[in-house]
Amino acid sequence: MSRDAGKGALALAVIVGLNPCVLILPIMMATAAHGAAAVASVTAVYSATTVALMIGLSVAGVAGARRLPVPAAARYMEAASGALIALAGVVFLWLDL
Repeated sequence: MSRDAGKGALALAVIVGLNPCVLILPIMMATAAHGAAAVASVTAVYSATTVALMIGLSVAGVAGARRLPVPAAARYMEAASGALIALAGVVFLWLDL
């Protein structure tokens, strides 16, 4: 394995971790000219909207998933998701990212 193998994973983690924040940067730059109160209000509105959307989409996803009749498959869902994560890891190792 190469010495640079961890750099791609770190960059991916940073991008995924900052994803909601990256979207607001241009808005913040434009708002900064209008003072601290404007930046604070934009931050508050963006934060409230982001949290509300995350909660709403999570609730809608769980409510939708409960309607799916998967009693036999539900027994193996955790194993299947673990296998998918392991497969993704193998693919990344194979691609040497």
